[in-house]
Amino acid sequence: LGHPTVGSGERAPPSEPAAMTNRQPKPFRLSSEATPYSPKYTTTQQQAAEAAAFSSLVTHLRGRLDVPNIELMILGGFCRNCLAKWYLAGAWRSGLHITYDQACERVYGMPYAEWKAAHQPKATVEQLARLEATKPFHASHPKQDPPASPAASLPHTPSLSSAEALAAGMQPMGGMGGGGGMQPGAPMGGMGGMGPMGGIAPILGMGGGMGQPMGGMGSVPMGGGMGGGEAAAVPDAPPPEQDVCCTPADEMLANMGLGPPPDGASCRPPAPAPALASLAPPPGETSLRVAVLTTSDRAAAGVYADASGAEVQRCLREYAASGAGAGWRLELAASEVVPDDADAISEVLARWADGGVANLVLTTGGTGLSPRDVTPEATLAVVERTLPGLPELLLGEALRHEPLAALSRAAAGVRGKCLIVNLPGRPRAVTQNMGALMPLLAHAVRELED
Repeated sequence: LGHPTVGSGERAPPSEPAAMTNRQPKPFRLSSEATPYSPKYTTTQQQAAEAAAFSSLVTHLRGRLDVPNIELMILGGFCRNCLAKWYLAGAWRSGLHITYDQACERVYGMPYAEWKAAHQPKATVEQLARLEATKPFHASHPKQDPPASPAASLPHTPSLSSAEALAAGMQPMGGMGGGGGMQPGAPMGGMGGMGPMGGIAPILGMGGGMGQPMGGMGSVPMGGGMGGGEAAAVPDAPPPEQDVCCTPADEMLANMGLGPPPDGASCRPPAPAPALASLAPPPGETSLRVAVLTTSDRAAAGVYADASGAEVQRCLREYAASGAGAGWRLELAASEVVPDDADAISEVLARWADGGVANLVLTTGGTGLSPRDVTPEATLAVVERTLPGLPELLLGEALRHEPLAALSRAAAGVRGKCLIVNLPGRPRAVTQNMGALMPLLAHAVRELED
């Protein structure tokens, strides 16, 4: 893997493989300056080239149904699902808000559930052991100390004899010389015995295959041995800036600053509802004095922070700063957190509306079926006119993302010249609802002022 003498009949210096594996990958970027070896390029050309490489990789993986995801993880530290998440992140960075399922279908060529049922075999005990041993180098890793030594990180002893390894169901390492030869009937002929060096790659340990597919990988994860059963060096630290393996797609997007986390404030403006994409804002400026009321027993008791109320305010600020909200004169006039108590909720709503504190009140939380979910009842107790169209719009938009949104009982209405709208209590659901609601707010407030 990069050493000029490997496979050429010359033995590499003993220290070289360790040095090779301990190097950290550096970000690759083509130079925009012309060189004797390459012409000057444009960013668009580089992106097109990289997109073509991705497309070719996906096509190749679709054709290699014999290579399960677990082997990709063991060898490269990533699998098809990781690739789908990188594709998902790239799509979101480009403003294309596809779902993780859609990203998986792009990589697998079919829905992931179908691919898994048809092409993913049950992992063997040996595969699971090798997967566990290579886990620090997968495309996801918390901050951790480097392994003390290769042996310390392995679930089995790398110095087993060939007889012991075979008895344990594992493959002898074969070392660097005189591997298993071209075993009849074995894919790739075991890759052993390809020359005096025996093993093709000192890092991946392809030598001594004994007729196994791709050399059987030896009995040592991430390396089949450097001669006489010695394991290849394990890198000092995991590769940097990889955080997708075994991480839910929503959490991954949040970690990358591309979307709302499952249980906290988000980092990206909400996508507008498709049905409202063509709605132009009213002419001139609109003064929006907004108050945000969070209803939650636990948030009111300080058990956790008010993430949903913070998300409402973030969405408003982001929209006001965008071209779509250019006519807003936004004032975040008040915010409060109260328990799930109907009288307490009604008191705050009436105080803000009657006192002129706000011409728009957004509540978050308490809209479900739990006996403590009383925000709709408290809202309907204080409004003078109901506005059923808004909850219907928000429900229709939410159902595009979450089937359980059908259980929402959110309400909306008007008290005096103040519009009151209920929003759900989960930050991600708040973001989805705000995307549908915000294009209408200036229109609603202007009508109330007339």
